[in-house]
Amino acid sequence: MKCEWKTVNIGDLGAVVTGKTPSTKKTAYWNGSVHFVTPKDLQESKHILHTERTITSDGLEAVRGCIIPAGAVCVSCIGNIGYTSITTKKCITNQQINSIIVNQNNDADFVYYLVKNLRPVFKNYEGQSTTLSILNKTQFSKITVCVPELSIQKKIARLLSSLDDKIELNNAINHNLQQQAASIFAQWLNTCAGYSTIGDMSHNILDYSPIASEQIRLLNSSDITEGVFPVAPLVPNKNLKGHFKKRFKFGDILYSEIRPRNHHYGLVLFDASNYIASTRLMVIRAIEDKVSPAMLYQYLLLPEVEAEFTAKTESRSGTFPQGNYADMASIQVPYSPTVSQTMVAETLSQIRYTIARNQFESQRLVELRDALLPKLMSGEIDVSAIEI
Repeated sequence: MKCEWKTVNIGDLGAVVTGKTPSTKKTAYWNGSVHFVTPKDLQESKHILHTERTITSDGLEAVRGCIIPAGAVCVSCIGNIGYTSITTKKCITNQQINSIIVNQNNDADFVYYLVKNLRPVFKNYEGQSTTLSILNKTQFSKITVCVPELSIQKKIARLLSSLDDKIELNNAINHNLQQQAASIFAQWLNTCAGYSTIGDMSHNILDYSPIASEQIRLLNSSDITEGVFPVAPLVPNKNLKGHFKKRFKFGDILYSEIRPRNHHYGLVLFDASNYIASTRLMVIRAIEDKVSPAMLYQYLLLPEVEAEFTAKTESRSGTFPQGNYADMASIQVPYSPTVSQTMVAETLSQIRYTIARNQFESQRLVELRDALLPKLMSGEIDVSAIEI
């Protein structure tokens, strides 16, 4: 029999705590082992496994009234409202975050998904201030939601968590593979007897030829981050913005000319025949009798290559200093002829293909989860009779 859902406030789901930042002037408070959670830490995955900044036990004591336990649901409520994650250990958040310390009558995983489904509600609070969008603790606590009994909450949470667990596993595997690729490449670099430049092993592709298809997919410079490409939607192939001009293909590398520190780059390992990229993205193609696409991509990931390209880019004036292929092409790197690259190139290619497959699977799982989320959270899909 379908269970009844009841209307409650977010504040009824548990204690709501607004974060507080320990004094940044006291060095004894910082760089310890305690997570210091900011909205940036809520954007990667369901669970907060690490944070960009940490505090010490002294820092924790300084804001002891704002301590958040493991299993709390953190929600960004200033600026970009609605980023959500679950804590995995005792921590502190900054004042941009309201956290729900879920009570025993509710399931923390369910509350996490419930909050994620509130993004349309949160939009009502965006733009209300002339400076930053703010959803304060009182407003946040009074938002009304519908919840089922605890047993149904757990079933819904387990169903959605099964998808997120696989996504997080894929992310963990890919993180490990990235580290392996970097280590293998670094070992090979140590055997190189000579030097070359990025320009000697690649071409700058300026292909502006039109696509005949009625519908195409567009890629902006900010759409790609650290090798992760979106599943770009199909749009009509007409009246395109002026900067969407560049064609690219399988095996090319797209690398943003703007703000290199933001890591907007990726190796194309999909059919790109109906894609058009922004002119703000360099299309870099390996000269394959000198280097494989996967090897060239690994070169571009080197910290020293990024640092030199960033320095050249930021030396220019303007609101958005912009680099170019000539800046990248002149960078010198260790090099040996392709005969010594063979085994390393094959290994790196396999790693990149595996990473791309995992990313593609995760994107499909995200689409499925996001399609199920509103239906499960509204009770449209009844899980009461499902054994999970």
